[in-house]
Amino acid sequence: MIIHEATIITKYSISNLFFFWKRSSLLFLLFALLLSNSALGQTAVQNKRIDTQKNSQSRQLNSPQQQSQNRSINPRVGRQKAKPSFFVQMRSAANEFKWCQTYFKSFRKTNEVDYLKLSGKYCKSAVQIYYQTQNDQSKKTKFYYQAQEGKLKVCDYYQTIRNHSLQRRKSEQLSPFSPSYCSD
Repeated sequence: MIIHEATIITKYSISNLFFFWKRSSLLFLLFALLLSNSALGQTAVQNKRIDTQKNSQSRQLNSPQQQSQNRSINPRVGRQKAKPSFFVQMRSAANEFKWCQTYFKSFRKTNEVDYLKLSGKYCKSAVQIYYQTQNDQSKKTKFYYQAQEGKLKVCDYYQTIRNHSLQRRKSEQLSPFSPSYCSD
């Protein structure tokens, strides 16, 4: 409302400026110009007041009391995001496993330890995604067993990578998975 009134004042002052300009009186022209500048200055001050009011309101909304009131009004406030679908999780695990295989192939070609570590990192990530996907499914569905199959495949591949790392120095060796990840 305040912004609208200030806009009207500014438009009125500018229209007066053109009216006085037609009369070609220099004194009136300067006076009209001063009026329009003062109106623009008032709108800037009013806009600043509105901004400070909005900021203070947003600070009040972030208080713990306001957040609890928002939750009682709107139960969706503060909820976690929905989990990705089964197919999205399986695709991301498969992508991680592809990167694991790519880095292991690079390790075999160049024999650089960084590739071996990257391969192990991506393999662990794929197993964790498969593990989480499997836990999200019921044992009664085929999706549970698909995730389990993918997880066991990646676990076997990780064991191969780990066997290659065991032939290297102790600092370059990969750590084993926790038993819960690679069990049925």
